[in-house]
Amino acid sequence: AMVAAVMGAVALFPAIWRVFSQSVTTVEQYQKTKVDQATKALDDIFIDVQPRWLKAAYGLGPVAVGAAVFVVFHNVLLAVGGAVVGILLPDLYVRQTRAIRKQQFRAQLVDALFMLSSSLRAGLSLTQAFEILESEMPPPASQEFGLMMKAHKVGRTLEEALQRLNQRMACEEMNLITTAVLLSR
Repeated sequence: AMVAAVMGAVALFPAIWRVFSQSVTTVEQYQKTKVDQATKALDDIFIDVQPRWLKAAYGLGPVAVGAAVFVVFHNVLLAVGGAVVGILLPDLYVRQTRAIRKQQFRAQLVDALFMLSSSLRAGLSLTQAFEILESEMPPPASQEFGLMMKAHKVGRTLEEALQRLNQRMACEEMNLITTAVLLSR
């Protein structure tokens, strides 16, 4: 009976190994996709993060949270739940960071409008007024208007660049600014 069990285990080993290898490949592909998405999302908001740190967060986060929950509660089911939370944490961080940046940008729009209005009343062109915003406003407004001006300098029309900014930092206030500028031209 013991020999039959060993023979059965040996016979199943290739199938088990194949499933394990495919699972590892699937997890690695998932991790790479998530790291690429998070890197791009953070780059879009001018946060430079090494991909290896994100890879560690996506790889070790579920293990660390799951293990911590198991140590505290001594419950495997709760540990699995903790691992699921660990999978979601890096995405939550990216989403929260983007939301905070968008809120900061939104809060700066009133000052940006005053500066834009003053620049235009002083006789500057719209392009020059946006360049003043880029140089005088603090981040994130300076970065966002700078990105808009870079797009304009490499060939996009000012209207296209402004619409892209409106898409990136979508909010009612930015939509009103974009509409006002587009109607005035």
